[in-house]
Amino acid sequence: MPAYDMATCGMRFTTFLPELPADLAPVMALHRAIYGPDRTDVKVPLGPDELPPGPPGWMK
Repeated sequence: MPAYDMATCGMRFTTFLPELPADLAPVMALHRAIYGPDRTDVKVPLGPDELPPGPPGWMK
């Protein structure tokens, strides 16, 4: 099943897709846009050896 990793709230998540698009970049860009540019805790995609950013300010 097609998937990519992302991070939010200091945690890693895997997003699974029902089918593999020809290019995942637009899908990941839309996913990142949902959170908005102020969410510094969001990283889409997150590399396999990359650690998630820390939690957002409102969680501290």
